Amino acid sequence: MLLAAHIAGGHSTLDVLIGLAILMWALAGAGLLLGWLWRLAHKRGGRHRPQAQHDRPPGRLGARLRRAHDRSAGAFAPAAEWSAQTGSPRDRPATERAPGATGSAPTVVPPAIPGARLSPEQLEPLGRDLDNSRRLAACEAKVAPVLDTLPAGRWLVERYVLITSHRVPFLILGETGVFVLWAMAGPLQWRDLSFFDEVARYVEKALPGYAGTVHPGVCRVSEPDIKPRWWCRPGEPGGWIMGLDWLIPWLEHFGTENGLGVKDVERLRELAGPRWGRPVTDVPLSAHVPTIG
Repeated sequence: MLLAAHIAGGHSTLDVLIGLAILMWALAGAGLLLGWLWRLAHKRGGRHRPQAQHDRPPGRLGARLRRAHDRSAGAFAPAAEWSAQTGSPRDRPATERAPGATGSAPTVVPPAIPGARLSPEQLEPLGRDLDNSRRLAACEAKVAPVLDTLPAGRWLVERYVLITSHRVPFLILGETGVFVLWAMAGPLQWRDLSFFDEVARYVEKALPGYAGTVHPGVCRVSEPDIKPRWWCRPGEPGGWIMGLDWLIPWLEHFGTENGLGVKDVERLRELAGPRWGRPVTDVPLSAHVPTIG
């Protein structure tokens, strides 16, 4: 009888275990199904979610970037306070709006720095250099159209050539020879002539076998009627000086004995490139600026 009870109880326990296993399997399946549905809904919702306009790093770096962004955008104060101080962007002059800002919502630029932060004495040295540079550029702009009248097939006029790390305004090659030319408005200094001769001799070395002489010249644009003349001191290098009206006659008076042929000019123009595949020698981009008085 005890055995019968034990067997009966065993069958009852097995049924319970089987029922629990079925229930756990059903719950696990339901959990997996719910998780899959949640991920699907989240993925579809992410497709329609607007992307963040600004990704900001956390911590101190993020705070610094936000401050820099606020300064660049002119947001030194809340929008209402800024509007009260400066008025509506539409009411401000167009010159105070950000460059390129158009449409109904122009970007407001921050206010300009008032007054001066440097004294006139501090700005004077750099101002002289800028003035010197602009005057040289103005002189060269007057010489260039005159040289453009030379026949293109017979002459090559190259602007702003770097020779021995110096900026040479005009390198001229053609049927009467080879020339380096500077344009100036004021009187020359003796040291300028030495420099001009140094550049001319370098160009000679860059033309191995050339039988002629590379002539240095200075065109005085402020005195166009100066006839060509050789200017030097005894035992020192010199150079040619002429007015703008005499520039072409000066180039032509040397004759064709040491001039370049049309094929030479054509070949040199091809070699001048630019040929981007050619190795470039490291040359400092410094420039000698003559004194123009």
